[in-house]
Order: sequence, then structure tokens, then C-alpha cells
Amino acid sequence: MEAGLTRQAFDLFEQALDMPETDQADWLAHACGGNADLLTEVQKLLRADAVAERAMPTGGLYPDIGPMPARIGRYKIVDRLGAGGMGEVFVGARDDGLFEHVVAIKRVRPSLLPETARALFDRERRALASLSHRCIAQLFDGGVDEAGVPFLIMELVRGSSIDQFASARDLSPCQVVELMIPVCDAVQHAHQNFIVHADLKPANILINGAGDPKIVDFGVARILHEAEAEALYPQTPGYASPQREAGASPTPADDVFALGAVLRALLTGEAPRGSAHTQLTSEAIGKSAVFAAREAGWRQERAKAVHGDLDAIVARACAAKPEERYPAAVALANDLRAWLETRPIAERANDRFYVFQKFLRRRRWRVLGGSLAAVGLVAALAVTATLYTQADHARALAEKRFTEVRSLAKYLLYDVYDRLERTPQTLSMRRDVAKVAQGYLDQLAETPSASADVKREVADGLIRIADLQSGRIQANLGQPELAAQNLHKANGIVLALQKAQPGVANTRLQVRIALRLANIDMNIKQHLNEASRQLKDAGDMIAALPSGDHDTQLVELEYQVEAAVLANWKGAYEDSGAHAAKAIAEAAGMPAELKVSREEQLMLARATDALAEAKYYGGDPKAAAEEYRRLVGLSSAYSQAHTDDMQARRIAIEAHWALGTTLLELNRPQDGLAELDAADSLVPMLLQYQPDDEGAARVARTVRAARAQALAMSGRFDEGVKLLKTEVATREAIYRAKPNQGDPARSYVVSLAMLADLYADHGHAKDACPIYTQADGILSELDKKGVLSQLDRDSTRKMINDQQAKHCK
Repeated sequence: MEAGLTRQAFDLFEQALDMPETDQADWLAHACGGNADLLTEVQKLLRADAVAERAMPTGGLYPDIGPMPARIGRYKIVDRLGAGGMGEVFVGARDDGLFEHVVAIKRVRPSLLPETARALFDRERRALASLSHRCIAQLFDGGVDEAGVPFLIMELVRGSSIDQFASARDLSPCQVVELMIPVCDAVQHAHQNFIVHADLKPANILINGAGDPKIVDFGVARILHEAEAEALYPQTPGYASPQREAGASPTPADDVFALGAVLRALLTGEAPRGSAHTQLTSEAIGKSAVFAAREAGWRQERAKAVHGDLDAIVARACAAKPEERYPAAVALANDLRAWLETRPIAERANDRFYVFQKFLRRRRWRVLGGSLAAVGLVAALAVTATLYTQADHARALAEKRFTEVRSLAKYLLYDVYDRLERTPQTLSMRRDVAKVAQGYLDQLAETPSASADVKREVADGLIRIADLQSGRIQANLGQPELAAQNLHKANGIVLALQKAQPGVANTRLQVRIALRLANIDMNIKQHLNEASRQLKDAGDMIAALPSGDHDTQLVELEYQVEAAVLANWKGAYEDSGAHAAKAIAEAAGMPAELKVSREEQLMLARATDALAEAKYYGGDPKAAAEEYRRLVGLSSAYSQAHTDDMQARRIAIEAHWALGTTLLELNRPQDGLAELDAADSLVPMLLQYQPDDEGAARVARTVRAARAQALAMSGRFDEGVKLLKTEVATREAIYRAKPNQGDPARSYVVSLAMLADLYADHGHAKDACPIYTQADGILSELDKKGVLSQLDRDSTRKMINDQQAKHCK
């Protein structure tokens, strides 16, 4: 059928829905004016709607809806808001004298099967009870009335639908986007609580008297961890994704599609229809029937404002394939914020000229927004902690709460934290969880009656917190000083236990503590002698552990990895290779259940990386390239199998970067650029997932600098220099803010050396030599401060000095 005919059919279909069924046939015959094809198409739409209505009624008044009840529960019914396929909605006022409260009360239709009604509303009640967001209508209570009909008592939202609000106030594209961002945030909050709305559309997004959006009708939400096959989910044409239209159960990706469709509707003034999603939103504005009466200049200005980034944002949100959409509602919100703030959107992050243009106009980098869920969580936990400290007056109550705190600490550290780690934009929430869990562990440690088992749990928990704060096999919070404090505190607990009653469990804890302290000493503080002492102690203790035990195998693997890394820092590359090779062999010999564990996989990646580094800095870049290629394979496979594991993604990025830079060293610039492009393609998701993660930002800077070098070596000199100069400026700003810290200074020096190398290798020694001198001066300052590693001397400084001798005579 032709596009014009399809659109006309939809228009007549919607008008026919508002008419009594008895009048539809005559009205349609007249409205179609003898066009048989048009009449057939409208009749098909009406039949499809009737089938859908039987599967899940969603609208219209029905004969079995009775008179308005006098009261429901404690509430006097004062008005009827509306009725539809699921039931009726009333305005209720509490009149029991306790307090005044006006609410919306939703009651199911009696004609629905009792089992279906009860299950649906029980699920809705559980779903809404877990949501606490200013842009989601709040559930207060629920129950079953005297007639056995379930009901929900909800926040009363008086206002107009978001499309009516936008139309009445003639909102500009900027105002529309500002209105949609909190809606996206609210949907993200629901998704983080394992709930999808499943029927997002303008009618379900109301704007209250204060101008704030409120999402209503989560009654059809799917609880993600309760995928009930018999659940019924309505859908609205134009706002439902292709997957939902095909009958699939709702997922977060479908809510993202619906958010994009709502945004498109607000920008164009028209509800989206079928294949209209394939048309650019800016183009649809010019063809909008709603805007047809507007002046041509007005339509052109609106289309111009939407053209480009906002077109791309809507298109990505409404992509036909779920994998091509935004990975989360928060990602859509981030791009909308970026558009408002004239910052780069994620989809164009690799367009360097575009990014540079945005950079010149950008006012701030940090993405605004937060989660009320974190506030609620921390407040709830703080209340529990307060109750715990007040429990000394009753022994039985104290013991009970002691057990609760013990369980809660473990729950926070392992269950809640791990779940948050795989949820976008939760870094601040994870910091709060770690802080609260720390408080619980401190309470347990200071309890005189705590048993040896409890104290070992506390020590284990402190080690876990230290891993979260500054671990090497997971995305950490970037708090190495706090991590060291917790490790020393754990060590004190274990030493006391070991003195009172020596045992294998205590020894294992001591080994784990020593390995982590060594890691911080060598990688953060650059205290290599202290790291050596910690590793020697760990090795001596491992020798006393029972061999063949799974736990012993894991700590032995970790020991060999840390020893390999330390040897590289000290320039003992043969020793490093030996330790790394032993770690890889031990990983290969582990039981099957350990081989597939996250800990073992990430340890194996670190061991392979250490072996490659030993070969590279030992003077054999060709052999190093083979090891790095192996690392790319195993890290990419694990990351692709665990797409929500950002540390795995980071390791894959670093593997591509290491292989790419090694190939540049081997004078294979095209191959190197291909690897660095692969690394660069993985970076946007990492940054988008946790925009305030400094570790992720550091990885992105490293990849950008190497890619600039590869561009220049591949015949794109000007492009490479421009990109690298931008990177040098970024690192210099970080270094100037922290002039006494080794890592920022070292990062800045490396970028300077890379820029100088580009100039020198392309015959611009005059530009290169002052930069080499500047970089060498910074390294001299690091050496005076005692934070220059042997690796820095053997590699970075030596290369700079060699280049100076070659080009700056």
C-alpha cells in the first residue's frame, strides 16, 4: 500500500476507535468515499485492535463497571478520574481523622479472571513499592476491598499529558529535551530496580502543576527477575518497538525505544506511526500536519535546531535492532544532556574534528544527575546502624542485631555491590555502599564478644573493601590510601588471631593482605623495596600452606602475577618472564570450576600482560607482540561473554592498545592503527558507563595518545599531531593540579615524549628538542623526589635521552 494511503488508514482507524461499534460500519463506508483498498486496510486495523483488546484490554468504558463506590479502604471516594480495560481510577480522600490525604485509587475490573487480576495487581504492587523517584507516581498502599477486588492507593497526579503540555506551551526543542531528561532518569531508576514500564507513551507521562513530569501506570511493568510466561503486556502502536509488536516480552531496550518515540512525538507534534521512525525527525517537522499552519520560517528554525545531533539521538533510541539502541535509559539521558550543553554525543565520539568543535564550546565535562535510590539506601542503612548502637541495654536484642549487622555487611559487600558494579552510573552509590559496609565491619571488629570466625569474616570483609577501593582485578573506586588503611587494619586482626590460635585460614588471610599491600606499594606508591618485602613474606607463608588446595592455588597464582609485575618495575625482565610463565602454567592446571571464574580469568590476563611486558622491555618486541595478541584474544572473548563487566572491557581495551603500540615499534603502522582503532571503539561505552571513573578516563587518554602516534606514522601527520597536542594539554592540566604525584607526572612526560617523537621522526627536530628537554626535566624532578621507578629509568628516560642524542646535537 502507498505511504499516503497507509497514513490515511491510520487516521480513520483512530477516529473509528472513538465511535460506538454499532455506528462504525456506516461511518467508515462514508469516510472512505468508495475507496475499497482504504476501507479494507482500516477494517484490518480494527480487527487487529479487537484481538489485542481481548488479550489485554487497555481502554474504553465497559458495561460491567458499576456505580462509583462510597469508599475503598480508609478512603472516601470523591470523584471518578476515568475507566479503561484494566478497571477504574478514583479520587479518594482519607477521612478517619488521623491525617488528611488525597490519593488516586486504582481498582481492577470485575470481569477479569480473579486469578489473573490478583496476580497482575500483586506484581504491580511489588513493583511500584520498590520505586522511589520524584518523577514516578508513588505507590502508598494496596489491598482487596469487601467485594474481593484488588486495589492500589497511589499518588494523585493532576495535570496534562506531556504531549498536551508541550503543545499548549509551544515548547522549543531545548525545552522538550529538558523535560525528557528527568523522564529518562526515572526510567533508568526503574530499570535499576529490575522493572520495565512496557507501555511508555505521552498519556502515561503527566506534567503536574509545578511543571515536573510524573510517569504513571507501572501496572503493566515486568519484574525482570520474575519473567512470568503468562503475564500480559499491552502496547501502543508507534511507541512499541518492533520486538514488542512481534509479541516479545518487554525489556529495558523496549523502554528506550519508547522514550525515543515520545521525544520524536514532542519534537514533531505528531504521534509516530510505523515506519515513520526511519525518517529523520528534522525532516518530519517540515511535513508535520500539526505544524502545517505555522510560518515556514518557524518550521525551518525548529528543524534546524533538531538537525544533526538530536536527529542522531532519536534515530539511535528508535533503532529497529535492540543492540543498535542506547544500552540504557541513562545513556540516552547523557546524550540529551550533552546536546543541551553543546558537548559531543556518544555516537560521534570518534569524529575528532566534531569533538574539537564541541570542546571549544563546552562549559563542563561532568555529567549532571544522581540517583535518589542511593540517598534512600544510605539513609536506610544509617538508621539500621543507629539502632545497632542503641541495643546495648538488652542482651538478646544486641545478639540479634549483631547477627543482622554481620549479615548486612556481607550482603552489602558482595550482593549489592556486585549488582551495582554492573549497573551504569553507580560509582557514587558504590562509594556509599562501601562506606556504610565499612562502618558495620568496624562495629563488628570492636565488639568484645565477637568470635574468631566473626573476626576472620571482618578481616575478609576489609580485604574486600580494599579491593573495591584500589584493586587490580576489578573497576575500583580510586582510593588507594583508604585501601592501605583497611589492609593494615585487617592485618592487625589476623595477627592477633594467629597469635591466639595459629591456623591455615589465618595464614591465607595474611597472604592475601601481603599481596594487596605489595600491589599498592609498587603500582601506586612506587615503593619497590617495601613491595619486595611484602612479596617475600607472602611467598614464605604460601610455602607453609597445604599444596593442591584450591584456595592455595589461587593465592599462589596471585603471588606469581604480582612477582612478575614487580620484576618488570625493577627491570629484572628474565625474572618477570619466569614468574609470568609459571602463573600461566598454574592457571592452565587449575580445576575446571576455577578456570571459568572471573578472578582466574582476570589473573590470567594480568599474567599474560606481564609476560608480554617482560619480552618487550627485555628487547624482543616481536615476541611481545605474539603475547599481546594472545592477550587480545582471551580478554576480548571474556569481555564479549560478559558485556556488563566494565573491568573486562578495560582489559580488552588495554590489550588492543598494547598490541597496537608494539606493532608501531615494529614499524607496522597500519596494523598498529587497526588495533588502536579497535581499542578506541570500545572506549565510549566504558566512559558512558561511569563518566566520573578516573581510571576509565585514564585508559581513554592512553588510547587517544597512541592512536595519534599511529595516525602520524600512517601518513596522517597533521591529524596525529593535532590529536596528540590536545591529549598533552589534558594531561598537563592533571599534572599541574597534582605536581607532587608520580602517576600524573609520568603520564604527562610520556605524552610529551610521544609528541616530540612525532616531530623528530618526521624531520622537525627544531620542534622536538625543546619538548624532549622539558620531559627530561620532569623526570629529573621525579627522581629527586624518589618516585622514579627503575622501569622509568630503563625505558622512558633512556628513550628520551637516546632521541635527544640522535636529533638534538
